[in-house]
Amino acid sequence: MDGKLTFYRTLQQKKEARKRNLEFHLLMSVSLNPNLRLLKIDASYVSLIDIHDEYCKERGFGREEPLLLFQEKLRTYYHAKNEAVKDPSGEVPKTEFWQLRLDTKNEIEAKYIPNTVLSNVSYY
Repeated sequence: MDGKLTFYRTLQQKKEARKRNLEFHLLMSVSLNPNLRLLKIDASYVSLIDIHDEYCKERGFGREEPLLLFQEKLRTYYHAKNEAVKDPSGEVPKTEFWQLRLDTKNEIEAKYIPNTVLSNVSYY
């Protein structure tokens, strides 16, 4: 609890945070191992994942489809590069890799999740 108070004191010292009345809610969690945690979710708060899930449900696609598209694009690209180059190191030039990521992000924004999702939230 002391860490939370320190955080809020620091936040309240910032003029912009006071003006916007910013508050953050931290979930209570219990770590079971490095990859697994139990979370206590309070129904009175709306999380970013709740907004994402609701948006996906309204549009009729699964929440994991954008991630699956991203993975499939990377898998296809690496497979095509490895077949074409036959390079034993299998390394891809960084500029091509980052361009692929940018193109895929733009495709996901066009097909699934536009960057205006948070500004258009109206269900809570």
